[in-house]
Amino acid sequence: KAEQEYVECNKAKEAIEMYIHQKKWDDAIRVAQNCEPNVIGQVYKAHGIVSMEDGNLNEAEKWYIQANAAQDAIKMYEDRSMYNDAIRIAQQHAPSLVHQIRLKQMNNTGDISNKI
Repeated sequence: KAEQEYVECNKAKEAIEMYIHQKKWDDAIRVAQNCEPNVIGQVYKAHGIVSMEDGNLNEAEKWYIQANAAQDAIKMYEDRSMYNDAIRIAQQHAPSLVHQIRLKQMNNTGDISNKI
């Protein structure tokens, strides 16, 4: 098994990358947790990126938050003019960004009706 060989050669990161490439997220997370806990956030973020690319924004949001990458979730929603979702994430994880997002919302939509 490739994973075992990577881990035995102290190359767990290569096993993690292999699983990410294959979109075997459970395996990538398991190896990261067991062998390279310092890269677990990168695995979560990669899962978020792939979920976003696949159009699954809710799933992407979940993984970005898990990776402590709330700003990536905010940007994902801003790029799609989904400002209410961006504001929701900012309120929970990056309150200092809420005002800036509301300004973008006003500039891009002219709509400030959703202030909460």
